[in-house]
Amino acid sequence: MPTKINSESPKASRLKVGSTSFSIYPNLNSFTLSWFEHGKRFRKTFPSIKQAKQHARQVKALESPDQEILTGNELNEYRAAIDMLNSYAHTQDSSDRLRLDTLVGEAISSRKQAPEQFTAKTTGDIWEELYKSKKDLGKSEKTLTTLRMVLSFTEMFPEYIHEVTEQDILEYNTSLFTGRAPRTIYNYQSCLIEFFNYAQMMKYIPYGDHVANILKKKSIRSKKGVEEVELWNVDLLPSLMNSAAQWKCKTDRKEVVIMVALAAFAACRVCEISRMTWEDNVIWKTKYLRIPAAVSKNNKAHRKVPISPTLEAWLRYAGADEYSTGPITASTSKKYISKRLMENSKAVDHDHVRNGYRHTCISAWLASGVEIGFASLMSDNSPAIIKSNYLGEITKEEGEQWHSIMPPTKK
Repeated sequence: MPTKINSESPKASRLKVGSTSFSIYPNLNSFTLSWFEHGKRFRKTFPSIKQAKQHARQVKALESPDQEILTGNELNEYRAAIDMLNSYAHTQDSSDRLRLDTLVGEAISSRKQAPEQFTAKTTGDIWEELYKSKKDLGKSEKTLTTLRMVLSFTEMFPEYIHEVTEQDILEYNTSLFTGRAPRTIYNYQSCLIEFFNYAQMMKYIPYGDHVANILKKKSIRSKKGVEEVELWNVDLLPSLMNSAAQWKCKTDRKEVVIMVALAAFAACRVCEISRMTWEDNVIWKTKYLRIPAAVSKNNKAHRKVPISPTLEAWLRYAGADEYSTGPITASTSKKYISKRLMENSKAVDHDHVRNGYRHTCISAWLASGVEIGFASLMSDNSPAIIKSNYLGEITKEEGEQWHSIMPPTKK
């Protein structure tokens, strides 16, 4: 639940407006205004103590039973009536006449300062709505899994989202630093900001700079860093390849073998495999894979990867050759390829390692002596990422073993 403010704190300033007592609490870079109304506590955060006091006075002014809220047409009629009254008063030279135009000016100012209308909704309800929305749109399982990071926040603060303060956000942010890497903390922060952006778009909180944006400050924002990679056990590759060869396919080629081979021996991503064709991307004559920008992950980098003797042997074993045409796999869906790779892992009774073939391929290149710059070009990763993520993950013997596993001889 949201942190309760201690009304006895010596740091709190007191402000009494009418019959209501307001408390103002200093935060790191803001001030929280707190007060009770109809037995319920309200809190609102402001960048300065002056704005907090102004809001306190505005709250009491809005409670006044004789205050009128004017619509556009009513306001125009009211102004016309005022002009007539003021003109008449001026001709009568009444020095003590009421300045009704001043009252209207205050009404207009009050209207402009009135908070935007929004629908009160709890953090848990908003999360369920957002999760269902993404699922109905067919978002990937990775996206849905990432969204679950917000659950730790909704459990900590299950109240209405508009009641969450910057102090609550800072408390939650502090709780993230226990046992988590900087990259993971960065992901949690990004998810929470996205969550509040959605709430604002749906008008569950007023429009403006919402409280979660405090996580964007340099002094608070965690470093993005690099994501730790998971590798396959080198000894498992023969079993995985043998299992891949047993799958029934829609074509005359063993397409699961081709998927694994391109990822394991050329560091191809799933999205890249789904976009590749035999005639455009596999150059048998010069023994290169051509991966242009249109095929690459971010549609930016163009690269060529040598077809090693091991990769060529597995492609030919799977039934591919110089005369192969069309897409690399029967389906050009990334989900189709990912599902086949995951099912192949289950077939050998092993937990699937997402992107494990690509990660192990790059690590094996480095371990077997490939220079970092060349590995960077072949894998479409920066040298810094290559060095921090893949260097020194496996031994030289394991690297050489990975890239020398050949298919069985056909009888």
